Amino acid sequence: MKNLSRKQLKNKLDRVFSLFIRIRDCNDKGIVVCPLCGKKIKWNDLVCQCMHFVKRFILKYRYAEENCYAGCSGCNVFLNGNYQVYTLFMIKKFWLEKVENMLNDKQIYKVHDYELEEMIVIYTQKTIELAKKKGIDITKYFTKKVLTSYWYYGNSKQETQWIKSV
Repeated sequence: MKNLSRKQLKNKLDRVFSLFIRIRDCNDKGIVVCPLCGKKIKWNDLVCQCMHFVKRFILKYRYAEENCYAGCSGCNVFLNGNYQVYTLFMIKKFWLEKVENMLNDKQIYKVHDYELEEMIVIYTQKTIELAKKKGIDITKYFTKKVLTSYWYYGNSKQETQWIKSV
């Protein structure tokens, strides 16, 4: 990548990872159901956010898929993560021991810039593949160059035309 600073790399990865989580957690109609309050929101609505169970400043879990779920800004921001409900959700999803391990993990985790760059590539690819599988239009989030560099051509003539028109 073009000599991006560490902060720029983290910001770019944050955007791509959030996009991936929101698309991962939406149904085929693009609707996310907040796992904490049950509110239904469109995956690309400003209200839909990538929520972190273990807070973002703990780098080991910042980009851990099992730590992040799409939800509403009401729970994530205004209720400060709706932590009691989020904890119950995580225990049901995984089990108490895993949740306790995540919360009590004090291991220092350092990520090098090249690892951030690799994760950007990985999550860009995963996002594009998942969006294609679900039929979600992500052309406003990635340039034509990015979409075509990840072999995002469709199987049918119609899908390929959609990509070429980006």
